[in-house]
Order: sequence, then C-alpha cells, then structure tokens
Amino acid sequence: MTFKLAICSFVTLAICLSCALQRSVHQTAKASSEKERIARFEKQLEELREKLKIPGLSAAIVKDQKLLWAKGFGQADIENKIPATPEG
Repeated sequence: MTFKLAICSFVTLAICLSCALQRSVHQTAKASSEKERIARFEKQLEELREKLKIPGLSAAIVKDQKLLWAKGFGQADIENKIPATPEG
C-alpha cells in the first residue's frame, strides 16, 4: 500500500467514525428526550387517573401498527390488589 493510499484510507476512516459518533450522540440525546417525554406523559396519566378516581387503566401508543409504548396504571382488581398491566 502506498503512503498516499494509506493516508486516504485513514482520512476516510476518520470521517466515517466522526459521522458515526455524531449519529450516536444525536440518537442518545433523542432517546433521552423521548424518555423524558414519556415520563411526563406517564405522570400526567397517573394524575388524571387519580383525579377522576379511576381504579386502574391501561394505555398504549401505536404508530404504523407498531406498539411503541404500553403501561398499566393503578389496580385491575382492587379487592385482590392486582395491579393494572399493559395487557389489561
């Protein structure tokens, strides 16, 4: 391998790694932002459930027929203290 080819290969590798790192940082920030939004949404659902005195509920977010998020809040069975689940 010639010196010029080695330098070109190194520069190309450095550019690819830089792009991959930037994409990874962006995805991490996006995931963190999404986690924060979901946490706020869960808090709002729980507050609404308590305010309306709903014993238990299940909620889900679906996009393009793909389940993105699901969670149960409160109790599915108060007498037996069975928590609500995403399934119901």
